[in-house]
Amino acid sequence: MRHIGAIPASLLGLALAGCGPVTPGGAELLPLRLSFSQLVPIERRYGHYEAWARVGGQAVSLGRFDRTEDGVPVGLGGGKLPPEPVSAAATEVFVTQEPPGDADARPSKQVFLRGAIVGGEAVLRTPLTEAWREAKGVYILDNPFTWQDGTDYNGIWFGYYDRDARAYQTGLTLPEAPDGTMYAGWVILKGVPLRVGKFRTALDNDDWGVYSGRTGASELIDPVGRPMPGEDFFTNLPAGVETGPNKPNLGGATVIVSLEDATLAHEDQYPGPVRVLTATVPEAPEHMKPYAFRNVVGEQVPSGIASFQ
Repeated sequence: MRHIGAIPASLLGLALAGCGPVTPGGAELLPLRLSFSQLVPIERRYGHYEAWARVGGQAVSLGRFDRTEDGVPVGLGGGKLPPEPVSAAATEVFVTQEPPGDADARPSKQVFLRGAIVGGEAVLRTPLTEAWREAKGVYILDNPFTWQDGTDYNGIWFGYYDRDARAYQTGLTLPEAPDGTMYAGWVILKGVPLRVGKFRTALDNDDWGVYSGRTGASELIDPVGRPMPGEDFFTNLPAGVETGPNKPNLGGATVIVSLEDATLAHEDQYPGPVRVLTATVPEAPEHMKPYAFRNVVGEQVPSGIASFQ
């Protein structure tokens, strides 16, 4: 089965060019060219990308970068990445999403692209396969956990309410997350990321409940409802986000289901570059109406090529 995101000829290119004689171990230093497709931009206040090579078991940085709104990868200082030649003995290239302010020589756990170097070239892929093209789902605006007024809908839940069964039902169809990863739900409200939490399958509760005051293991208020990922945006919200009855207003927000490293700390997170499902909340949404996600695996799953020059 081939991997998602076959790399088109029109890949966005950026060169890590340089020269140097040999490494202390005797291996030649060579310029490495990296080309990427379908990278999503990261607002600088939420982090950046970094490319790495694996040399003798050690991770060596190839440069920090971001992607502009028009799709061009650029160094954090603007323009092309600094020239960083790499040892010809490198065995792997991988790319991470780094947290804001990161300047150390260690890769983050959020590795989203990687590939072994074979014949001077590495094809960089995510862990997704064709199975993710069948992913789908719905979400509702509701606050079942912090329910006070039946008209409040300042929460996002990845499911729907079955009025005949009087129960919440799971609304996602997803393959189980690959080993070492979990799905993560997000709401981007006026540029501010709000966590929904991580989950391994569509039949799980998520692991985040700070905004609603619940624990990840707790059931929904409806005792016959099935577990499902979701969050009420009720308390402990980031600065600048409105609170109160029917606040924050989620109209126009972006909803994301991404694939993340399972061990990432919440404080280090921003929606990962591997997006599976996304949606835009209507400007005037209806309470408890199921809204469909859009499968973006064909257009938002990144890929890349690394090759020695």
